[in-house]
Amino acid sequence: MLCRLASIGIALFAQSLAGANPAKNYDIPPKLIHKVEPVYTKAGREAAVQGTVVLDVVIGVDGKIGEMRVISPMGFGLDEEAERVTRQWRFAPAKKNGRPVPVIATVEVNFRFRGAFFDRIAERRRREYNTAVTQISSGERVQQSLSKLRALADQKYPPAQAALGGFLLNGRHLPRDIEGGLELLRMAAGANVVSALYALGSLEVKGELVAKDVSAGISKIRDAAVLGSVAAQYDLGVRYEQGDAVPVDLEKAARHYRLCAARGNRMCQMKLGSLILRKPDPSPRDIIEGVARLELAGDRNDEVSAKLLAAARAGLAGEAPAQVEALKGQLLRAAGR
Repeated sequence: MLCRLASIGIALFAQSLAGANPAKNYDIPPKLIHKVEPVYTKAGREAAVQGTVVLDVVIGVDGKIGEMRVISPMGFGLDEEAERVTRQWRFAPAKKNGRPVPVIATVEVNFRFRGAFFDRIAERRRREYNTAVTQISSGERVQQSLSKLRALADQKYPPAQAALGGFLLNGRHLPRDIEGGLELLRMAAGANVVSALYALGSLEVKGELVAKDVSAGISKIRDAAVLGSVAAQYDLGVRYEQGDAVPVDLEKAARHYRLCAARGNRMCQMKLGSLILRKPDPSPRDIIEGVARLELAGDRNDEVSAKLLAAARAGLAGEAPAQVEALKGQLLRAAGR
């Protein structure tokens, strides 16, 4: 299967580098004069994913790409591939009054398999949603992005319902509307959107804004964890460790910490490493793993875990230090870092 660049979407958006009126920032837009085609990563091929990586870039006066950030990712290493090839593109720069000027642009790099079915509507919604959420979080084009979220929510797109519901519930960017926010979150949770499941579950456990129902709340948080929510995985780990709304169960706590640690979350690494080293009689392999986890947590370690790490590190002998380093490398690779 081959990847093809179906289109190179280049759109200048409403913000000039000089802070001037964008309509007057250039007379002639930049023009692509050299491109390098992307190729599928092994992970992307095996998962047969198709879609579009959207990037915000600065096209400089020399026609080269300067600053760059991904605003709608695909994962599977395809975001890095999009960045790699885009860095090699060259443009005739934008001009104002005959002189080259830098501009900010949105670039789309499309990944498709020749001859394979591609759901363009689903991809458009995913791309528009990711772009809107990224821009709102960075404080850029907030009202425009909120309008896009509203339109997507009206189209019954569950992730947009979850995001908009959260904004309405918290009164962030929009006037607070508790009933409207809860309704949107419930619809999104019904479609298994993990952020909505986790948000509603947390509210039910606390009895905040909704009737208190600890069992139903924990069930929603657990569903969110199973579906991949790092926040829910960490939350359940803490609850099982501390006996908060569930019985104390250190084995279950470790299991949930392992899930989010596998995603590279350093707080989960710290919690898991500390649990392992606090075992009544840790094995040599336990100590190696505990040290590796805490060292990967870095500055996330608290005073207690830092003391555990120092004591365990001091007791390492023979090949154990090298085994710690080898395990750290394995864990980083497994997390895709």
